[in-house]
Amino acid sequence: MSIIKNLFGKGKHEENPDVASTSKYVKGEKEESAFVDNVWDPSLEEISEHEKIRYTIFDYVGKLKNGEGFDAEDIFGKGNVSVDEYIIFLEVSTRLVNPYPMYESLEELLESESNLKGDEAGIMCKIANTYLMHRKYADAVQWYLKAAELGDSDAMCRLGGSYQHGNGVEQSIEKAVQMYKKAIITDGNADALLDLGLCYLQANGVPRNDAHGFFLMERSAKQGNMLAQYNMGVLYKDGRGVEQNMEEALRWFHLSAAQGYELAVNFLRLYDNRNR
Repeated sequence: MSIIKNLFGKGKHEENPDVASTSKYVKGEKEESAFVDNVWDPSLEEISEHEKIRYTIFDYVGKLKNGEGFDAEDIFGKGNVSVDEYIIFLEVSTRLVNPYPMYESLEELLESESNLKGDEAGIMCKIANTYLMHRKYADAVQWYLKAAELGDSDAMCRLGGSYQHGNGVEQSIEKAVQMYKKAIITDGNADALLDLGLCYLQANGVPRNDAHGFFLMERSAKQGNMLAQYNMGVLYKDGRGVEQNMEEALRWFHLSAAQGYELAVNFLRLYDNRNR
C-alpha cells in the first residue's frame, strides 16, 4: 500500500501585523511591476509527493522537537511501505527539524570540502549555508549552484534569495522568482512557496496578486513553516486573497506561536489583553 494512499485520498508591527517577509530589503507593496507575470503556470499548482508527506508529518515532527516520540504506524498505517517512501519520510523529517544546517566553524567546513564526493548535494548546501552565515556570499552562491544542479530544492531557494538581494550575484528579482518556481516544482519546497507567495503579495518582481500569494502561502504553512503560518493569520485577519475570518486567523497565529515565532506570540498577547 502506498504511503500516499495511506495519507491522502486525492514597530506597530505587533498591534497591526503585516505580512512578514524573509527579507529586510522589501520596500513595501507596489501596485505595479516592471515585469510581465510569466511566472505563474499550472506546474505551480501541482502538489508533489514530498509536499503531501510534509502536510501530514509536521505535527509529528513538532512532537519530536519537544522530545516526544510517536508510532511510525501513525504516519505509515499498517500497510507495506517501500524503501523509497521511508527515505522520503526521513529526509522530510530531517529538514523540518533542522531546515538550515551549518558547520560550527570554517575549519570544519574546509574539512568537509576536502572530503566531499561529487554528488552530495546536501553537504554542498550545508557548506553554502555556512559561507552565507559568514557573509561570504560569492562562495555560498557557487556551492548553491552545484547543489541546485543536482536537484536540491533548498539550494534553488537559497539561490533565489541570493538573486533577490544581490548577495554574491548581480541582483535580479526576475531570476529570483524563477528559482523559487523551480524549487516549488521540484518538491514543493516550503521556503520557496513562502518566498514566491511574498513576491505576489508585495508585487515584488511580479504584479500583485493576493489570490496567488494566498495559495502559495497556505501550502507553505501546511508544511509547518512558522513564518508562513503567521502570514496566513495576517491574510485571514485582513481578508487578503481570502474572505476575512478572525477565527481562522487566530488558528494560524496560534500554530506559528507554538513554534516560537515572536511576531505571532506578540500579536496573540496583545489580542488577549484587548479581549479580556
